[in-house]
Amino acid sequence: MFSMFLGWPGKDDDKDTAATKDTYAKFPGFVVADVPELPAGEVDAFRAKYINNDKVPMEDPRNAELVARDVEIQFARWGWVQENTSTYVNMLRISGHSDVNIQACFDGVRPLGYEEAPYEAFKASLRKLAADIERDTGWKRVRFAQTGSAVTGYSSNPVKGFEKQPSKIHSLASSDVDLYAIAEGISEWVDKCKADGKPYPDKEYQTTTTLGGKYDVNYSVPNLADASPALAAWHSEWSAHFGGGIQFTLRRMADPTIVPWDGLVRL
Repeated sequence: MFSMFLGWPGKDDDKDTAATKDTYAKFPGFVVADVPELPAGEVDAFRAKYINNDKVPMEDPRNAELVARDVEIQFARWGWVQENTSTYVNMLRISGHSDVNIQACFDGVRPLGYEEAPYEAFKASLRKLAADIERDTGWKRVRFAQTGSAVTGYSSNPVKGFEKQPSKIHSLASSDVDLYAIAEGISEWVDKCKADGKPYPDKEYQTTTTLGGKYDVNYSVPNLADASPALAAWHSEWSAHFGGGIQFTLRRMADPTIVPWDGLVRL
Protein backbone atom coordinates (compact mmCIF):
# COMPACT_ATOMS: atom_id res chain seq x y z
CA MET A 1 0.00 0.00 0.00
CA PHE A 2 1.29 3.45 -0.86
CA SER A 3 1.71 6.51 1.29
CA MET A 4 3.47 9.69 0.32
CA PHE A 5 5.07 12.92 1.30
CA LEU A 6 5.18 15.34 -1.61
CA GLY A 7 7.42 18.34 -1.35
CA TRP A 8 10.90 17.74 -2.71
CA PRO A 9 12.97 19.93 -5.04
CA GLY A 10 12.64 19.11 -8.71
CA LYS A 11 12.12 20.35 -12.22
CA ASP A 12 9.13 22.62 -11.61
CA ASP A 13 10.84 25.09 -9.25
CA ASP A 14 10.46 27.85 -11.84
CA LYS A 15 6.68 27.49 -11.71
CA ASP A 16 6.48 28.68 -8.12
CA THR A 17 6.79 32.12 -6.58
CA ALA A 18 8.27 32.81 -3.15
CA ALA A 19 4.78 32.71 -1.64
CA THR A 20 4.23 29.15 -2.77
CA LYS A 21 7.64 27.68 -1.99
CA ASP A 22 7.84 24.93 0.60
CA THR A 23 10.63 24.19 3.06
CA TYR A 24 10.72 20.56 1.86
CA ALA A 25 12.53 19.09 4.86
CA LYS A 26 10.05 19.18 7.72
CA PHE A 27 12.64 18.36 10.41
CA PRO A 28 15.95 19.60 8.95
CA GLY A 29 19.07 18.06 10.42
CA PHE A 30 17.23 15.65 12.69
CA VAL A 31 18.81 12.16 12.88
CA VAL A 32 16.18 9.47 13.52
CA ALA A 33 18.77 6.81 14.39
CA ASP A 34 19.90 8.90 17.39
CA VAL A 35 16.53 8.36 19.08
CA PRO A 36 16.59 5.29 21.36
CA GLU A 37 13.90 2.73 20.63
CA LEU A 38 11.30 2.15 23.31
CA PRO A 39 11.89 -0.88 25.55
CA ALA A 40 9.28 -3.52 24.76
CA GLY A 41 7.81 -3.24 28.24
CA GLU A 42 7.08 0.48 27.77
CA VAL A 43 5.32 0.36 24.42
CA ASP A 44 1.77 -0.15 25.72
CA ALA A 45 1.97 2.71 28.21
CA PHE A 46 3.58 4.96 25.60
CA ARG A 47 0.84 4.12 23.10
CA ALA A 48 -1.89 4.90 25.62
CA LYS A 49 -0.27 8.25 26.40
CA TYR A 50 0.50 9.48 22.89
CA ILE A 51 -1.68 7.66 20.32
CA ASN A 52 -5.37 8.53 20.00
CA ASN A 53 -7.57 7.52 17.07
CA ASP A 54 -10.80 8.91 18.52
CA LYS A 55 -12.95 11.29 16.51
CA VAL A 56 -15.45 13.69 18.09
CA PRO A 57 -18.80 12.95 16.39
CA MET A 58 -20.77 15.64 14.58
CA GLU A 59 -23.61 15.49 17.10
CA ASP A 60 -21.25 16.24 20.00
CA PRO A 61 -21.31 20.00 20.81
CA ARG A 62 -17.54 19.86 21.21
CA ASN A 63 -17.18 19.08 17.49
CA ALA A 64 -18.33 22.56 16.46
CA GLU A 65 -16.19 24.17 19.16
CA LEU A 66 -13.06 22.39 17.94
CA VAL A 67 -13.77 23.18 14.29
CA ALA A 68 -14.18 26.86 15.18
CA ARG A 69 -10.64 26.79 16.62
CA ASP A 70 -9.08 24.64 13.95
CA VAL A 71 -6.33 27.09 12.94
CA GLU A 72 -5.19 27.44 16.55
CA ILE A 73 -5.22 23.66 16.99
CA GLN A 74 -3.37 22.97 13.74
CA PHE A 75 -0.53 25.33 14.62
CA ALA A 76 -0.41 24.01 18.19
CA ARG A 77 0.07 20.46 16.88
CA TRP A 78 2.78 21.59 14.47
CA GLY A 79 4.57 23.38 17.30
CA TRP A 80 4.34 20.31 19.54
CA VAL A 81 5.88 17.99 16.98
CA GLN A 82 8.74 20.42 16.37
CA GLU A 83 9.48 20.59 20.10
CA ASN A 84 8.98 16.87 20.80
CA THR A 85 10.48 15.30 17.70
CA SER A 86 12.21 12.43 19.52
CA THR A 87 8.92 11.39 21.10
CA TYR A 88 7.26 11.74 17.73
CA VAL A 89 9.79 9.38 16.13
CA ASN A 90 8.71 6.62 18.51
CA MET A 91 5.06 7.43 17.85
CA LEU A 92 5.73 6.77 14.17
CA ARG A 93 7.78 3.65 14.92
CA ILE A 94 5.07 1.95 16.96
CA SER A 95 2.57 2.85 14.22
CA GLY A 96 4.45 0.75 11.70
CA HIS A 97 6.85 3.21 10.05
CA SER A 98 10.50 2.21 9.61
CA ASP A 99 13.46 4.41 10.58
CA VAL A 100 14.53 4.52 6.93
CA ASN A 101 11.18 5.90 5.82
CA ILE A 102 10.86 8.28 8.77
CA GLN A 103 14.29 9.75 8.02
CA ALA A 104 13.46 10.08 4.33
CA CYS A 105 10.26 11.93 5.24
CA PHE A 106 11.99 14.19 7.76
CA ASP A 107 14.69 15.09 5.22
CA GLY A 108 12.22 15.59 2.38
CA VAL A 109 13.84 12.84 0.31
CA ARG A 110 10.77 10.73 -0.37
CA PRO A 111 7.33 10.02 1.09
CA LEU A 112 6.71 8.46 4.48
CA GLY A 113 6.28 4.73 3.92
CA TYR A 114 6.81 5.10 0.19
CA GLU A 115 9.56 3.13 -1.50
CA GLU A 116 11.69 4.81 -4.13
CA ALA A 117 10.40 3.03 -7.25
CA PRO A 118 6.64 3.55 -6.68
CA TYR A 119 7.33 7.12 -5.61
CA GLU A 120 9.13 7.85 -8.85
CA ALA A 121 6.29 6.24 -10.80
CA PHE A 122 3.74 8.41 -9.02
CA LYS A 123 5.75 11.56 -9.70
CA ALA A 124 6.05 10.61 -13.36
CA SER A 125 2.26 10.27 -13.54
CA LEU A 126 1.85 13.74 -12.04
CA ARG A 127 4.32 15.28 -14.48
CA LYS A 128 2.24 13.96 -17.34
CA LEU A 129 -1.01 14.95 -15.61
CA ALA A 130 0.13 18.57 -15.23
CA ALA A 131 0.70 18.82 -18.96
CA ASP A 132 -2.57 17.05 -19.74
CA ILE A 133 -4.58 19.39 -17.48
CA GLU A 134 -2.99 22.43 -19.12
CA ARG A 135 -3.97 21.01 -22.51
CA ASP A 136 -7.56 20.24 -21.41
CA THR A 137 -8.25 23.50 -19.60
CA GLY A 138 -5.88 26.19 -20.81
CA TRP A 139 -4.71 26.71 -17.22
CA LYS A 140 -1.08 27.73 -16.74
CA ARG A 141 1.63 26.57 -14.30
CA VAL A 142 -0.30 23.51 -13.11
CA ARG A 143 1.32 21.90 -10.07
CA PHE A 144 0.20 19.95 -7.04
CA ALA A 145 0.38 19.99 -3.26
CA GLN A 146 -0.61 17.48 -0.63
CA THR A 147 -2.30 17.97 2.70
CA GLY A 148 -3.40 15.44 5.30
CA SER A 149 -1.65 12.91 7.48
CA ALA A 150 0.56 11.47 4.75
CA VAL A 151 2.64 14.67 4.63
CA THR A 152 4.09 14.71 8.15
CA GLY A 153 2.61 11.52 9.55
CA TYR A 154 -0.23 12.86 11.71
CA SER A 155 -3.73 14.23 11.22
CA SER A 156 -4.32 17.98 11.51
CA ASN A 157 -8.09 17.49 11.68
CA PRO A 158 -9.11 19.24 14.92
CA VAL A 159 -11.77 16.65 15.79
CA LYS A 160 -9.36 13.71 15.53
CA GLY A 161 -7.13 12.67 18.41
CA PHE A 162 -5.82 14.86 21.22
CA GLU A 163 -6.49 18.55 20.86
CA LYS A 164 -3.08 20.23 21.19
CA GLN A 165 -0.68 17.50 20.11
CA PRO A 166 -0.49 15.08 17.17
CA SER A 167 -1.90 11.70 18.10
CA LYS A 168 -3.77 10.19 15.14
CA ILE A 169 -0.93 8.76 13.07
CA HIS A 170 -1.01 8.08 9.34
CA SER A 171 -2.06 4.55 8.47
CA LEU A 172 -0.41 2.88 5.51
CA ALA A 173 -3.44 0.66 4.98
CA SER A 174 -6.43 2.96 5.41
CA SER A 175 -5.54 6.67 5.29
CA ASP A 176 -6.56 8.54 2.17
CA VAL A 177 -4.40 10.90 0.13
CA ASP A 178 -5.43 14.57 0.01
CA LEU A 179 -4.08 16.30 -3.07
CA TYR A 180 -4.90 19.67 -4.57
CA ALA A 181 -4.08 21.39 -7.86
CA ILE A 182 -2.65 24.91 -8.09
CA ALA A 183 -2.74 26.86 -11.34
CA GLU A 184 -3.38 30.14 -13.07
CA GLY A 185 -6.94 29.86 -14.32
CA ILE A 186 -8.66 27.88 -11.58
CA SER A 187 -10.31 30.90 -9.95
CA GLU A 188 -11.58 32.13 -13.32
CA TRP A 189 -12.92 28.66 -14.18
CA VAL A 190 -14.76 28.46 -10.85
CA ASP A 191 -16.23 31.94 -11.25
CA LYS A 192 -17.46 31.09 -14.75
CA CYS A 193 -19.05 27.86 -13.49
CA LYS A 194 -20.93 29.84 -10.86
CA ALA A 195 -21.99 32.51 -13.36
CA ASP A 196 -23.27 29.81 -15.72
CA GLY A 197 -25.30 28.22 -12.93
CA LYS A 198 -23.43 24.90 -13.05
CA PRO A 199 -23.65 22.60 -10.02
CA TYR A 200 -19.91 22.45 -9.49
CA PRO A 201 -17.78 23.01 -7.61
CA ASP A 202 -20.21 21.65 -5.04
CA LYS A 203 -18.22 22.52 -1.88
CA GLU A 204 -15.86 25.28 -0.84
CA TYR A 205 -13.38 24.61 1.95
CA GLN A 206 -11.91 27.65 3.69
CA THR A 207 -8.20 26.91 3.79
CA THR A 208 -5.65 27.76 6.48
CA THR A 209 -2.74 29.88 5.26
CA THR A 210 -1.31 31.49 8.40
CA LEU A 211 -1.84 31.53 12.16
CA GLY A 212 -3.91 34.63 11.50
CA GLY A 213 -6.64 32.59 9.84
CA LYS A 214 -7.99 31.28 6.56
CA TYR A 215 -7.40 33.37 3.47
CA ASP A 216 -7.83 30.90 0.63
CA VAL A 217 -10.34 28.34 -0.65
CA ASN A 218 -10.16 24.76 -1.91
CA TYR A 219 -12.95 23.65 -4.23
CA SER A 220 -14.44 20.16 -4.50
CA VAL A 221 -15.50 19.00 -7.96
CA PRO A 222 -17.44 15.69 -7.71
CA ASN A 223 -17.08 14.94 -11.42
CA LEU A 224 -13.45 15.74 -12.19
CA ALA A 225 -14.11 15.26 -15.90
CA ASP A 226 -16.07 18.53 -15.79
CA ALA A 227 -12.73 20.22 -15.24
CA SER A 228 -10.40 17.87 -17.15
CA PRO A 229 -11.03 14.43 -18.68
CA ALA A 230 -7.35 13.61 -18.15
CA LEU A 231 -7.63 14.43 -14.44
CA ALA A 232 -10.67 12.15 -14.08
CA ALA A 233 -8.87 9.28 -15.79
CA TRP A 234 -5.74 9.77 -13.66
CA HIS A 235 -7.81 9.91 -10.45
CA SER A 236 -9.61 6.69 -11.31
CA GLU A 237 -6.35 4.87 -12.02
CA TRP A 238 -4.32 6.06 -9.05
CA SER A 239 -7.00 5.99 -6.37
CA ALA A 240 -6.83 2.22 -6.51
CA HIS A 241 -3.24 2.36 -5.23
CA PHE A 242 -4.20 3.88 -1.86
CA GLY A 243 -6.17 2.29 0.96
CA GLY A 244 -8.38 5.34 1.41
CA GLY A 245 -8.31 6.57 -2.18
CA ILE A 246 -7.37 10.09 -3.33
CA GLN A 247 -9.31 13.18 -2.31
CA PHE A 248 -8.68 15.82 -4.99
CA THR A 249 -9.55 19.52 -4.82
CA LEU A 250 -8.65 22.75 -6.62
CA ARG A 251 -6.93 25.67 -4.87
CA ARG A 252 -8.26 29.13 -5.72
CA MET A 253 -5.08 31.20 -5.45
CA ALA A 254 -2.51 30.71 -8.20
CA ASP A 255 0.37 31.37 -5.79
CA PRO A 256 -0.91 30.23 -2.39
CA THR A 257 0.82 30.28 0.96
CA ILE A 258 1.56 26.67 1.89
CA VAL A 259 1.27 25.85 5.60
CA PRO A 260 4.19 23.86 7.07
CA TRP A 261 2.22 20.61 7.35
CA ASP A 262 1.33 20.63 3.64
CA GLY A 263 3.79 19.51 1.00
CA LEU A 264 4.27 21.14 -2.39
CA VAL A 265 4.93 18.52 -5.08
CA ARG A 266 8.27 19.10 -6.76
CA LEU A 267 8.08 17.40 -10.14
